[in-house]
Amino acid sequence: MAKSDNIIDQLETVMAKRRSTPEGRAAMDAQLLAWEEERQLSAGAQQAAAMDILAVCAKHFPKSAEKGTGNLDAPEMLAEAISYFDLEDPLNAKQLYLEWTVESFVGKKLLLNVPRLERIYDLLVERGHDENNTFNWNDSDNDLFCIKDTPEDVKVWCATSQNTRYMFIMKCNSELGLTDIHVRRYWDTLRPPVDKWDREDRDKYNEKGFELAVKNASWNTETWSDNLLGNRYVRRPDLQWWRDCKFDPRYKDCRDEGYVMSLNVSRLDYGMRARVDRAIYTMHDIEMAFFEIGCAFSTLTAEYGETTGIEA
Repeated sequence: MAKSDNIIDQLETVMAKRRSTPEGRAAMDAQLLAWEEERQLSAGAQQAAAMDILAVCAKHFPKSAEKGTGNLDAPEMLAEAISYFDLEDPLNAKQLYLEWTVESFVGKKLLLNVPRLERIYDLLVERGHDENNTFNWNDSDNDLFCIKDTPEDVKVWCATSQNTRYMFIMKCNSELGLTDIHVRRYWDTLRPPVDKWDREDRDKYNEKGFELAVKNASWNTETWSDNLLGNRYVRRPDLQWWRDCKFDPRYKDCRDEGYVMSLNVSRLDYGMRARVDRAIYTMHDIEMAFFEIGCAFSTLTAEYGETTGIEA
């Protein structure tokens, strides 16, 4: 049993014990009511403030009719808005507002991309594009494919280029629908190259082994998985590593290997915010992942003449 399951069991036991008496039930109901009223007040204030801010933005920063253009003054305005809440603090604790802003922005953007994520997966399945029959595009530099051997409640598709491998995991529930989205990087299983340069390096290895190891270290760590030699602490997982763990991220947050972003969609029904954990620290990979989603969707729908009603 996982540690989180033990915690949930213990919490349910405590809650059941507290509700076992009329006084306990009344106290818990009153507390829950107070929390719900506080949450609704907070949500109302947030919505009202957001509408006011958007009205000001529309007045001073009208959206361009031409798609893909923006106002270069907008970042400065947003920085001013964040700094308003970032009160003077000698410990710099309130710089978290910037992190939370980025986490919320990325969470909202990921939610907007859910229809694309799902349609990309469906198209790959419908057209039979798996690991043995990838959808190849961009002059053979990029591949898209779905993973077939996943648990029944998990959908996975991958986007690869010459330099990167991104995996998009969608966990579903028969009653709730989509519950979790996880985006992770993965790496190739080690297949030592045998090209001309590698042979020359091997010829020199006896006299310059350490220097060559240092020279190649950076390239190798960006290319190959370290899931080998019985490694118990894999930091760069390959597809086999993901198969072994049934495509279920261990922590489902920034502690995971290859973490890019995660979002628990099911929690949004309970008033939780759509935030992506530590997004500010993985922004490069997040930008690349959104780029891969956009390219995959537009390329697949164009190739197969799809009219989905989903904006590309």
